[in-house]
Amino acid sequence: YANTLPQDKQILDWEKKPYEYGTYINLTYFLQHALRIVEKEPRQKNGNITQSLRKALDKSDEIIRQYLELNRCDYIIEGEAGSGKTHMVCWFALNHKSPCYVYLIHGAQLIPSESVEKQICRLCGFPDLTLAVLDEKMATVDKYGVVIIDAINECSSGTFWIKQLNVFRQIFEKYKNLKLIITVRTGTVNLGTLERHTILGFENVSEAVNRYFNAFGVPKYFDWKKFKGDFRNPLFLRLFCDSFRYLNGYWQNDLKQIDVYLAYIKKRNEKISELVDEDIYKNVSEKYLLKIASYSLYYNNCQDISREKARSIGDCICRGRLWSQSLLKNSLDENLLISMPDYECIENEVVGFHFEKMGDFLRAYVLLNSKTDFTKKIDQLMEWQKFAKNHDEFEGKFRGLIGAYIDIYEGKENLLKNWAFKEGPLREYLVEALSYNTKYNKDIIVLLLKSMTPALVRTLVVKFNDLGSEEIFTLHKTLLRMTMPESDA
Repeated sequence: YANTLPQDKQILDWEKKPYEYGTYINLTYFLQHALRIVEKEPRQKNGNITQSLRKALDKSDEIIRQYLELNRCDYIIEGEAGSGKTHMVCWFALNHKSPCYVYLIHGAQLIPSESVEKQICRLCGFPDLTLAVLDEKMATVDKYGVVIIDAINECSSGTFWIKQLNVFRQIFEKYKNLKLIITVRTGTVNLGTLERHTILGFENVSEAVNRYFNAFGVPKYFDWKKFKGDFRNPLFLRLFCDSFRYLNGYWQNDLKQIDVYLAYIKKRNEKISELVDEDIYKNVSEKYLLKIASYSLYYNNCQDISREKARSIGDCICRGRLWSQSLLKNSLDENLLISMPDYECIENEVVGFHFEKMGDFLRAYVLLNSKTDFTKKIDQLMEWQKFAKNHDEFEGKFRGLIGAYIDIYEGKENLLKNWAFKEGPLREYLVEALSYNTKYNKDIIVLLLKSMTPALVRTLVVKFNDLGSEEIFTLHKTLLRMTMPESDA
């Protein structure tokens, strides 16, 4: 998306172009259309929900305007999957009041075989020009040109580009009137000293929950407060409400995130089963996604798998289907899977989970239900941990996997007593589980505090919105016991 070209022409007539999934070219028009419902039909379901979304999005212009005033050429927006990074930058691109022209690119569009500068110019709609020319044009109108690369990690070449962040900085440092904004999933890479803004989700969780529950008809007697940390994430709250009637009573007991994702898949399965001409009760969608998760986990280091392999797995479940009735096509159409170019060979494509966190939980679910015993599962996790330390592209995926595994594991008391988590190499990853758990947060924090480091303290402080008063008080007492150099580090 670009709100204007250097020649001051509009790129697209949004009203006439249908939305092409994954390109982000006209996503902002459809976002604008959804937000109009608030004024036109405030009592409709979507409008009711959008009012909560608007409050968060309205702040994006102020946040990015503050960045434009800084003497920096780059800025990172990080957040958990589903926290609202894409909505934030799309909203800014469409409604900004800052003195700038915005150019929005999706990370999946980048390829390593072409220089960064050439790709940015091509994707922004002026392939024959250079960033130097764009910089000059911005100077003549006394405005900034803001290039936004959304979800740079959520593509097959994500790790490659994350390693090139310094290259992006070096390019944009040369131009006084060009700024760069990149969104990235939290935990994907160590961002070091890069300036960043962290999105945590809804500020007023109670208000958001009430609006969503009213819109989707979730019973008011459902005790949602124990899931306050989970419902802070807009995507998870939407998935929960959308699939509530498929939970089959799990919510009455100890509901876990994996239950919500499986219920959401079951809902999507109704339409997919019809499209592939299969019995709905066979739940082929769940079988298919778990098979893909298993192959990704055991044979591809939790990375996306080739499109050819994804098609082959689907054809083994639903045999003899043409492309129009294949599990792969219909899972892509129903937004359970996403297909992207393979950066190692751009003529090919890879297939991954549309919701990254759902992929984390499905892989953890596969590991938990494998036939190996508890000790061998822990040994396997430690093997992957060693591999992750030497392979950046696996590190972020492993953190998501182990956080999800801890969440869905039933005997957490035994898990926390295990040497690998208590004193061994897996202890540092316990902090990832704080994003998912509420019941065992205090036990996890007490274990972590036994050898607290300044870096770990900072991580826990960032997670304050997900922690209860008891956990925060425990952390506070530990900080008081630290020396001044330790607490200031």
